[in-house]
Amino acid sequence: LGFADARAAVETIASCARSGLDLGDGASWQRYGDLRLAEGMAWSASLELIRRAYASEALSGARFMGVSVMDQVSPVKSLLVRVASGVSGAYGGALDDDEWGTAPMSRK
Repeated sequence: LGFADARAAVETIASCARSGLDLGDGASWQRYGDLRLAEGMAWSASLELIRRAYASEALSGARFMGVSVMDQVSPVKSLLVRVASGVSGAYGGALDDDEWGTAPMSRK
């Protein structure tokens, strides 16, 4: 269970509580599963692309240029860090509202 998985689980529980649904509501947990699967598959495809790029000597120039651009474009770099750390992602909502003032993650 990663940070993004835990966050999505907390958001699913909070959504059920706000809606008055049973915490075992199948549709809510199906949505959780679908979103986590989609994000996991996107990460898997991204990592495979990176693996192939680093396995090919023919792409070394493009690889160097891509890393240099990412390092110099602050908003893109910040977004990548937020997504990789699980602070941002495909699953959003419940903790963003933070109606109780107790959200475990601050957003800047």
